[in-house]
Amino acid sequence: MSRNQYWIIWLSLLLIGSSYALASNEMHDFTPAIYLWLALSIFMSRSLAIVKKIGLPLVTSEILAGVILGNLHYFGINTFVGMEQNEIIQFLAQIGAMILMFEIGLETQLEDIATKLGSGIKIALYGTILTFAGGYLISQYSYPTANNGTWILIGLICAATATGISGKVFKDLKILNSAEVQTVLGASLIDEVISILCFAVLSGLMITGIFSVNELVLASIKTALFFLISVGIGSRLTPQLTKLSIKIHAGISMKIGILFMLCTFYTWLASQLGLAPVIGAFIAGIIIKPKDFQNFSQAKFLRDFKQIAQKTNDEAARLQIIKTVNTYQLKSLDELIKPLSNIFVPIFFTYIGLIFKIQDLFNLRILSFAALIIGVSLCGRIISGFADAKRLNMLVIGLGMTPIGEAGLIFAITGQQLGLLSDDMLSAIIMALVMITILTPVLLKFAIKGKKLTHLHN
Repeated sequence: MSRNQYWIIWLSLLLIGSSYALASNEMHDFTPAIYLWLALSIFMSRSLAIVKKIGLPLVTSEILAGVILGNLHYFGINTFVGMEQNEIIQFLAQIGAMILMFEIGLETQLEDIATKLGSGIKIALYGTILTFAGGYLISQYSYPTANNGTWILIGLICAATATGISGKVFKDLKILNSAEVQTVLGASLIDEVISILCFAVLSGLMITGIFSVNELVLASIKTALFFLISVGIGSRLTPQLTKLSIKIHAGISMKIGILFMLCTFYTWLASQLGLAPVIGAFIAGIIIKPKDFQNFSQAKFLRDFKQIAQKTNDEAARLQIIKTVNTYQLKSLDELIKPLSNIFVPIFFTYIGLIFKIQDLFNLRILSFAALIIGVSLCGRIISGFADAKRLNMLVIGLGMTPIGEAGLIFAITGQQLGLLSDDMLSAIIMALVMITILTPVLLKFAIKGKKLTHLHN
């Protein structure tokens, strides 16, 4: 089939979907157009992966796919009008963010993060203070008639870090095992807790209209409990859970089930304690140890290689095969999650592109405020990256903390519901979020080329 025939089929599908959309007066929670959106978002994000040839990470193609799908109505295709408000699409995007953070957690050693907590705390505090202060001042300058709650909220949005976006870039570039990335992950974890804690207090104040010290104490207790249960108790209970599961069924399906169950449970637990759900998924990943799953049945190709090793007469070859099998066995947890990641993670980034509206580019007030947010986020985080004077690529650390991402978006939407943000404020925040998400991977590529990274292990 020729390339032209592929495009004809694609356009036909769009027209069919558009006809359905025009026959409906509103976008319900469920509509068959969701299937078409999913198909095209995956197809387009894969097709636009050509950006890798010009040195851009894959995440860029996924966001661009969302931008295109979200603005097709300018070409008379109304299939996806209002799709960004569809609860099913939003849920699928949240699943993508959860799986991405869980996957990054699996590939991150808790010991490596622990060694960087000293610099992580310093970087997180510097970054939070600088970006919060900058966000507060620019919002006060741009919207002088707004109230103090609005200025504080915009400051918190600027201070919120999206580890998932930088994490995807780090994954694509295969640098998760570098000291710089481990520092970013540790600092992001601390930064997320600080921003969520502050937002919990602010939202409580706006709802009740009264400052409550009890609210601050309660939020602090919830945060402490989450880390205590997750890292302290969870790391001890997980081996017991896997031992029990092996007695029931030691197959790969049980292994995948336990992994996904732990991921979703910790995501739920984080949300119940008032933290960003994706932080729960990340914690679930870092407390899981490959050795706890080594007694499950191995994948068939690993068993086959072991049999080959037993039959070979070459001792050196036999040892090399066994070493390779053991290496892949340790990585098997990551490999089991990849099929889910390959489907849901692009949906998350496509959704970020979907909420971006082209017409906002022609509103000078929205455009200027978005530019100020981008400037504050970039400058504040880059400066904070140099807070720890060590022989690391501090520019990569600063840029890795730059994206606003899902936490900032949650803050913004909740703030609008509480009456703190106007529509044009929300549009500017979304525009800044999308532009930073596209800009950060590009800047990270240049920063990595400028100075080599420090690897913790091979």
